[in-house]
Amino acid sequence: MASKALRGGATPISNSPTAPAPHMGTARGLRAVAALAGVTLSVSLAVLGRGVLRRGLRMEAASQAVRRLPRRRPSSPSAPGRRAGRRRGPRATVASGGAERTERPSSGAATPRPSEALGVAPSRRQPPASSSLRAAEPGANRRTGAVCATTNGSGPFRTTVPVRCGPRERALRNGGERASRRGLPLRTADRCFHKNCGSACSLVIMVSIPEYYEGKNVLLTGATGFMGKVLLEKLLRSCPKVKAVYVLVRPKAGQTPEARIEEITSCKLFDRLREEQPDFKEKIIVITSELTQPELDLSNPVKEKLIECINIIFHCAATVRFNETLRDAVQLNVLSTKQLLSLAQQMTNLEVFMHVSTAYAYCNRKHIEEIVYPPPVDPKKLMDSLEWMDDSLVNDITPKLIGDRPNTYTYTKALAEYVVQQEGARLNTAIIRPSIVGASWKEPFPGWIDNFNGPSGLFIAAGKGILRTMRASNGAVADLVPVDVVVNMTLAAAWYSGVNRPRNIMVYNCTTGGTNPFHWSEVEYHVISTFKRNPLEQAFRRPNVNLTSNHLLYHYWIAVSHKAPAFLYDIYLRITGRSPRMMKTITRLHKAMVFLEYFTSNSWIWNTENMTMLMNQLSPEDKKTFNFDVRQLHWAEYMENYCMGTKKYVLNEEMSGLPAARKHLNKLRNIRYGFNTILVILIWRIFIARSQMARNIWLSLTTPRCALLPVSCCYSSWGLFVFQIPVLYHTLFRKILSAGRKFMRQDHGVTSTFSLGLLGGTR
Repeated sequence: MASKALRGGATPISNSPTAPAPHMGTARGLRAVAALAGVTLSVSLAVLGRGVLRRGLRMEAASQAVRRLPRRRPSSPSAPGRRAGRRRGPRATVASGGAERTERPSSGAATPRPSEALGVAPSRRQPPASSSLRAAEPGANRRTGAVCATTNGSGPFRTTVPVRCGPRERALRNGGERASRRGLPLRTADRCFHKNCGSACSLVIMVSIPEYYEGKNVLLTGATGFMGKVLLEKLLRSCPKVKAVYVLVRPKAGQTPEARIEEITSCKLFDRLREEQPDFKEKIIVITSELTQPELDLSNPVKEKLIECINIIFHCAATVRFNETLRDAVQLNVLSTKQLLSLAQQMTNLEVFMHVSTAYAYCNRKHIEEIVYPPPVDPKKLMDSLEWMDDSLVNDITPKLIGDRPNTYTYTKALAEYVVQQEGARLNTAIIRPSIVGASWKEPFPGWIDNFNGPSGLFIAAGKGILRTMRASNGAVADLVPVDVVVNMTLAAAWYSGVNRPRNIMVYNCTTGGTNPFHWSEVEYHVISTFKRNPLEQAFRRPNVNLTSNHLLYHYWIAVSHKAPAFLYDIYLRITGRSPRMMKTITRLHKAMVFLEYFTSNSWIWNTENMTMLMNQLSPEDKKTFNFDVRQLHWAEYMENYCMGTKKYVLNEEMSGLPAARKHLNKLRNIRYGFNTILVILIWRIFIARSQMARNIWLSLTTPRCALLPVSCCYSSWGLFVFQIPVLYHTLFRKILSAGRKFMRQDHGVTSTFSLGLLGGTR
C-alpha cells in the first residue's frame, strides 16, 4: 500500500511512534541549504574583499609611481586635434638608438590609469634590439630618462617608460640579477634586473665607450706588435679610467718582457699619452707568458689573478710572416688561440673576447660575408697530426692542405676563426678582420709606422730606387686600412658586444674597398710623386716603378731594371774594396714581391654591414673619439703622410736632410741621362754604323744642323751630339720608320708576304 501510494504521488503515513513528522524533515533540509549558502557567501565575500584590497594597494602604488614621473606642461592651453576637457597624460622621454624624443598618449586618451602606469607599454616606446643599455647610479645626470618607476621610487637605474614584465622577461629576471651582481652590463632583453621594481621594469640608456671601459681590467696579447702598440696607446689615452691593462709578453733576444714593454712605451708613439697622462705606465702590468706553451706558461698565482679580475680580452698576437712553415703557423695562430680561449672560459668576470683576424682568411672566395665559414680541415685533427709528423713530411703536404690559398698565414687564420667560434661558444666573442694594415691616419699623429711589413717595405724600396717594376694589376683595389681605424673599430666592437651581449658571434670586415676604393695604379702614382718631392737619403736610383700584369714583361723588367744594375753596382763595390750587397737586397725584395703578388693582382668584395651598423650605434662624441669612418679618408693626403712616415719613423731620417737628398737625386738624374747617352752612342757605333742605310740616316741628322751650330761645336762630335740630344730620339725614330716603309715597298718576296699575313691583309 505504501509503495503504491508513493508511485501514485500520495504522502505516506506511518503509524510508527518513532517516525518524524513530515514538516520536520523539510525544515531540517532548508536549514542545511541555508547554512551552505551562508558559508559560500562568506567565502566569496572574503575572496572579493581580498582582491579589492590588493587592487586598491596596487592602484595606490601605481598612483605614486605616476606622480614621480616627470611632467611637462604644454606651451599652449589646448593642442589642435585634442578634445576639450581631456586631461593630458605625462610625457615620457624615450631613448631610442641614442637619440631623445618626447612622447604623449594619443589624442583623446585620458590620463593613464594606474594599471596602465604599470601595464604594457606601446611597442614604439621600446628601443630596437641593438640599443645599448647601461645601469646608472641613483641621481646620476644622464642624457635621457627619469628615475625608474618602482614601488618605492628607489630604483638604482635611470630609465624611461615603465614596461610590464611578460613571461619572457620574468624568465630572464634571475639572469639579469646575476649579471648585475657580477657587475656585468645588461642585455636589452634583461628588463627585470632590480628587485625594487617588482613586476614593473624600465629601459636604461646608452653608455659611452670611455664609460664602459671605466674600472675594467683588460688583457692584451701581441702588445709588442704593430697593432698591439697602437691599441695599448689608444686604450690608455681615450679611456683614462680603465683600471689596468695586463699584457702577455715573452722574452726575446735576451730582453726580459719588462724591458721590451719599457722600450715600447718610451718610443715616439706614446709621446702624446706621456704628455696627457704622465703616470700611464702604472696601469700596464707585464706578465711573462708563452702562448704556445701549455697553460700559456703561467704560474698558478698569476693564473688565478687573471681568472678573477679580467673583464675584456684583446687577442692580437699572431705571426704575420707569409712564408712561415705550417707547423709554426699553426702553433702561433691556432694553438695559442685555443689555449687562450681555455683560460677565458675559466674567468668569472669576463665580458668580451675580441679576436683579431685578417680579411684575407677566406681569400679563396671572391665575395666574403661577415660570417665564419667552415674550415678546410678540422683544426684539432690537424694539430694532432702535426705532433707526430716530421718537418719534411709537413713541408710536402703543405701545398695540398692550403689548396687555393696563397700561404700558411691566411690558412691558419681561417682555422683560428673556427676555433674561436667553437671553443668560445659559451663566451661573448667577436672577430675583427682588417685588410692590409698601413700607417696611422690621424692618431696619435698622421703617418706613424714602425716596420717593413706589408706595403711599407715596398714603399721604401720604391723611394730608394731599388724597386723598379712590380707584378700588379692597375685596376685591382689596394685595400689599405689605417691602423688607427682598425684599433678604433676594435675598441668600439668590444663596447658593443659587452653592452648588448649578442647571441651570435659578431664578425666585422674592416676594409676600405667597398666604401672608398683605391687602386694600385693610384698607389704607384702617389708614392713616386711623394718621394720625388721629398726624396729619401742616399737613394740608389731615382724613384720610378712600372706596374705590369704580363708575365713576360715582368721578368724582362726584372732582368733589365733590377738584376743588371745591381750586378754592375756590386762590381763597382768590389773594385772600390767594399763588400757587395745589392744583389742580396734584390733577392730579398723579389721574395717579398712573390708573396705579395697574389694580393696586388686580385680584388675581393667584402660585406661591411656590421661595420656600418656599429658606426651608427656610436654617439656623436664617440664618433669623434673613435672614428673609423673610412669614407672621410682622403687618399692623396694619407699616402703622402704614409711615405713621410716611413722616412721619419722607420728610416729615422730628419726632415732637415731634405735639401741634401734633393741634391743627391738631381745628381742621380744627371748620371742617368749621361749613361743613356753613352749607351745610345755605343749601340749606334757598334751595330748601326756598319749599315749604309744607318750611315745615311746619321748624315741626314747631323749635316744640315751642323751649319746652324757654333763653329766650336762643329769641331767636336761630342758637343754636336749633346746639342742634338733633344731631337735625336724623335728624328731617329721617324727616319727608321720611313726607311722601313720604303724597304717594304721594294721587297716583294717572303718578307712582305709574312708582314701582310700578320696584319690580316691579302695580296
